Amino acid sequence: LLDATAGLWHANIGHGRQSVAQAAYDQMCRLETYHVFGRFANDVALSLADRVVAMGPVPGAKMIFNSGGSDSVGAACKIARRHWQLEGRPAKKTILSRTFSYHGLHAYGTS
Repeated sequence: LLDATAGLWHANIGHGRQSVAQAAYDQMCRLETYHVFGRFANDVALSLADRVVAMGPVPGAKMIFNSGGSDSVGAACKIARRHWQLEGRPAKKTILSRTFSYHGLHAYGTS
């Protein structure tokens, strides 16, 4: 299998990896799916968030789980916009992006 799009629309963690399939199976036996929307969470999501935050350079950082790049770009832009509103600079709305790059399909990514 030649994954020429580098998993653009899929989780690019490798094809046919037994360890990944076993980890997914083990988790599905415990809790196959559960959203983390709003104030709802679960032990697995909270544990993963703690692990990811601990790897980063910002002490006390927060973690937002999204379904993909489009959601991530949108969330980052909304957080930045809200930050400047709280700082009393609501007119600060310019978002920089790279020309001919893919930024997602949601409002911020396509605009």
